[in-house]
Amino acid sequence: MKPLSIAIIALACIAAIQVRAEDPREMPSYMLMSDDFALRPAAAKDELFFAYDAKPVAAKLKELGLEFPKSINIAGGALFIVLITDRTSEAFASMSGIPADRLLMVDLKADKEAKPPKAKEGKKPSRVLLITCPPVKGIKGWEVRSADGKRAAITAAELK
Repeated sequence: MKPLSIAIIALACIAAIQVRAEDPREMPSYMLMSDDFALRPAAAKDELFFAYDAKPVAAKLKELGLEFPKSINIAGGALFIVLITDRTSEAFASMSGIPADRLLMVDLKADKEAKPPKAKEGKKPSRVLLITCPPVKGIKGWEVRSADGKRAAITAAELK
């Protein structure tokens, strides 16, 4: 082999390793606290909210006509995530992320047993997931990975 071909192969291997290092990894600890349905305005888009305290999360759920689970106590600090999505036939699968990018991802899976409420005039059904995990500071981005593996960035708002 010529030195130039060896160099090209080496660079290709290094590039492949770097791409693999950026693949999302499942978070070591997370918990789905609730999985509910709510009716929202027909024009509403997918939304993600997060907070480091349960009180603003409980208020957001109340706006949607839902309750914060009282049977679960979280000791110490936690990151609470509320995902409101039109993907009513997909359920929570896991949480993952890319640590180097400070990116967190909610992974979904197909849910053939889902029974969302019927749409009403001017309203549509949405799935509301409440997830908690250990606190993560400095989050720079959020994504949702659908059941078919497609990743989509989602704008997130911190609740205070």
